[in-house]
Amino acid sequence: KLKDSSVTLNNDEKKIIEILKNGCLLTIDEICSAANLKHPIVSSNLIMLELNNLIGKRNDGKYEIS
Repeated sequence: KLKDSSVTLNNDEKKIIEILKNGCLLTIDEICSAANLKHPIVSSNLIMLELNNLIGKRNDGKYEIS
């Protein structure tokens, strides 16, 4: 569930959240592969999700739901 209901996600962001839910820890390359999206698209969406405090990047470079 989103902490802040005022945040509206685009379809790519929703896809990334769906992939990361259930405690998955994935690298950007793994997210690209799972979402079938190109690296620049995933990268920009990950930044937006991070800015909205919906996901976090760990020290090992993997992303997770915040």
